[in-house]
Amino acid sequence: MKKFGIIGAGAWGIALAISLEKNGCPVSLWHHNEGKSKELDLERKAPKLNNIRISDKIKFVPTIDEILSNEILIYASPTQEFDRITQRIQKIKTLETPLVITCKGIDISSKKLLTDISNKNLPGCIPMILSGPGFAIDLANGLPTALTLAATSNEALRNVGELMANNSLRPYYNDDIIGVQIGGALKNIIAIATGIAMGKRLGDGAIASLITRGMNEIITFGMAMGAKRETFFGLSGI
Repeated sequence: MKKFGIIGAGAWGIALAISLEKNGCPVSLWHHNEGKSKELDLERKAPKLNNIRISDKIKFVPTIDEILSNEILIYASPTQEFDRITQRIQKIKTLETPLVITCKGIDISSKKLLTDISNKNLPGCIPMILSGPGFAIDLANGLPTALTLAATSNEALRNVGELMANNSLRPYYNDDIIGVQIGGALKNIIAIATGIAMGKRLGDGAIASLITRGMNEIITFGMAMGAKRETFFGLSGI
């Protein structure tokens, strides 16, 4: 089985590690806080996941360069750290491997999508996006989770997707890497607005209107950026 290296040992990074380990994949995790990494390695509990047990087969490494020897990388750290961390990786080693980006959003300082930053900082990588209505606690507990896995390389999609898929996690392939990123970023704005409407008891009509008009704005913006309309009616949009 291919070896996975996960950059980021928060809830989502650990949940993905648990899922991959069940598939028999060797997994290494890097946490930016070395002390926290040692604590996770010793206690084998994930506080953000209701202290779910972390298999002894999952390895926590103290330095990010130890992650880079793996055949497939997963980025599960914050969106706004992506540029800095990928620049740091570039200084350590030139990569020629799939990089699965699991965070949502657009870089605030450069206004760029994360795949654009990846292509600039790590030109030897194959950037991929994993996005959709997934919750770390569900995936860690083996509950059904469906996500979109997007890349411009169909071969990379198949190779990585088959390794990640199991009875709990179902990746759906998509070649619209722009649309999947925009959907993942903008749908949360509509979700927050909907939550505000619910909290203020504005009624089901207001909520339905927000979702419907919000989807229209997302689609309009996405298509202006070069995305496909149908992408937004899938897991990374609705």
